[in-house]
Amino acid sequence: MSILTVKNISHGFGDRAILEDVSFRLLKGEHVGLIGANGEGKSTFMNIITDNLMPDEGQVIWSNNVRVGYMDQHGSLIKGMTIREALRGAFQYLFDLETEMNTLYGSMGDMNEDEMNKALERTAVVQDMLDHNGFYIIDAKVEEVAKGLGLLDLGLDKDVSDLSDGQRTKILLGKLLLQNPVLNSVINLIYHIENRRLTRYVGDYNEFQRLYQLKKAQLEAAYDRQQKEIDKLEDFVARNKANVATANMAKSRQKKLDKIDRIELTAEKPKPQFNFKQARAAGKMIFETKDLVIGYDEPLTKPLNLYMERGQKIALVGANGLGKSTLLKSLLGQIKPVSGQVELGDYQYMGYFEQEIKELYCLYATNQSFIEM
Repeated sequence: MSILTVKNISHGFGDRAILEDVSFRLLKGEHVGLIGANGEGKSTFMNIITDNLMPDEGQVIWSNNVRVGYMDQHGSLIKGMTIREALRGAFQYLFDLETEMNTLYGSMGDMNEDEMNKALERTAVVQDMLDHNGFYIIDAKVEEVAKGLGLLDLGLDKDVSDLSDGQRTKILLGKLLLQNPVLNSVINLIYHIENRRLTRYVGDYNEFQRLYQLKKAQLEAAYDRQQKEIDKLEDFVARNKANVATANMAKSRQKKLDKIDRIELTAEKPKPQFNFKQARAAGKMIFETKDLVIGYDEPLTKPLNLYMERGQKIALVGANGLGKSTLLKSLLGQIKPVSGQVELGDYQYMGYFEQEIKELYCLYATNQSFIEM
């Protein structure tokens, strides 16, 4: 039984093609991992199949009676959410399955015999998935990861809005650690997005890596053999096409060249490039603080009198929650100090790399799970 059918999907943004003539079928019982490098189109594909984005071409067909959800795996940490709730969010698809199972049990009293048999079959499948994926030891897993990251000492019932940037980043890392080990135990198929195409691999993620590298090596070897043959034919044609005695042989070789189905290797992905603009040298003084007290509603420090000169390189260290990020943001003018002042030197061009990361997505459906890396 086909749960989802994707027919000849193409989509792009502006003049850049993201997906090109992609077809896909998801059968009952299949658990698919959708993977690919950043920018290859994973989020675009998932937005299309969940009707959050219309494709330029093609169709998306879901079977009847399939409930589909789209879950942001670790986006925002919302005020009122506890550390425990944030980490348990790594297993939201399992909690949704539990809710579905309990709903089915609660409505069985109103079912006829045929409906009851289908409901019992579905609850058995869901129960097996919950058991197989460690649903009943989730809290133990959460506490284990929280302890390893130093979050357990904060208290797992602490509101995430009361945490420092560093502590919030640890929560996001904890969710990733809790999610990744699930991947191989859940999936039995990999679909890999690369160069606008979708390729199917049978097995878990480890098997995909083995098969992908093997396929890549075989393609490169075939490409090398073909290039040698092409070079040989082109050389023969170039040397003999003008010679009356050998012109016919040259034409024959040219016809063979024209019929070759040329192998194309995947282009190397562009690497990041950094272009630093020239600017006037900063003044001798980089910054100076005078009785600076940092914080939000409450002070985090005593008055600070700090000074930095051009050429100095400073590492700011300290435990989570003591105010490292708050101090940096106060120096940059992003946060108003509780009291005191910050004076910046002349001719400065500043950059600040934010700690928290955002937007990794997971799609789940009633009979299967998609997981995006």
